Amino acid sequence: CGADQMAREIQGIASKHHFTNKPIIVIIENGGGGGQGFIDLKDSSGDANKIMIALSNLYTVPLTTNLPFNWRDVTPVALLARDEFVLWVNSKTPYKTAPDYIKAVKAAAPKTFKMGGAGAKREDEIVTKIIEAAAGVNFTFIPYKGGGEISTQLVGGHIDSDVNNPIEHIATWRSGDARPLCVLDSSRMPFKEPVANGMSWSDIPTCREVGINAE
Repeated sequence: CGADQMAREIQGIASKHHFTNKPIIVIIENGGGGGQGFIDLKDSSGDANKIMIALSNLYTVPLTTNLPFNWRDVTPVALLARDEFVLWVNSKTPYKTAPDYIKAVKAAAPKTFKMGGAGAKREDEIVTKIIEAAAGVNFTFIPYKGGGEISTQLVGGHIDSDVNNPIEHIATWRSGDARPLCVLDSSRMPFKEPVANGMSWSDIPTCREVGINAE
């Protein structure tokens, strides 16, 4: 997942540049959509040697569960990145653009098309609901443990689309197995270095640009 990769990036940079004389150990705590990690950090009050990489699930998980945690229980240190949501399909499908895909979803019976996402009642399902409202469609949302599993399910043809973050599909985009249709934001990503098939992240249109007013 993105948090795991970010943590390992920090680990590598800190080691390379000798920012600390102690090793940084990355521990993955996936339980409860990140909730296990939240409780662990909360219970480690006063431990200056423990930090956590959190996504927006820091807010959504406590709101949708009975988790005895509030984001105010921890101290934010820095905003490191903004992770976009991108609408993806399998490259073997005929959908070249977001309107192509949405047209097919509309033509089918409601909930025929499957949208994969990380966990239930979390960011991916919220984004899916936003797309449904903006485009007038209905998906069957299928929750998985994380972005890696979602990517595998899309490439295997077990789901029709997902809203994985860029880091979670960059390998399958480069391999030609996944196709980005649009980014759910008010503007395109600024990164112009080619990633796959001569395209860069900045070449992916916003969903609003192609007529889906979801961001």
